[in-house]
Amino acid sequence: MASSQVSCVLFNTDAYQVAIEAHYVQRIDSAPTAPRHVAIDTLLRLNTLTTPTSWLTLHDTQGVWQLGITGESVLGTLPVTILQRLPPLIDAHRPHPALCGLALEGNRLILLLNGALLGPDK
Repeated sequence: MASSQVSCVLFNTDAYQVAIEAHYVQRIDSAPTAPRHVAIDTLLRLNTLTTPTSWLTLHDTQGVWQLGITGESVLGTLPVTILQRLPPLIDAHRPHPALCGLALEGNRLILLLNGALLGPDK
């Protein structure tokens, strides 16, 4: 039987909450340690640029890289029933190919990122 929950690393950026499947995140550091790194605000082309306070370490085809976030990150779960594909209009204008869906939990709108499509060079 398939799990009805997805384990995610959740964090806030700008006015959004963001989720990445937990198995993509190797560790969390307080400073960048990898030569390849980028802040989430830059990666998603958000209007506000902040100074990252934590760095999620991920891995892509080119090796280890880090994603800078502001504030705390938490390991949590999201029910699969609230995960939705992007609506066509948003999908056509998404700022990054890794933005793959949305979740609405109570009054929280969560941006879902595909960790396999994330990277500072993408």
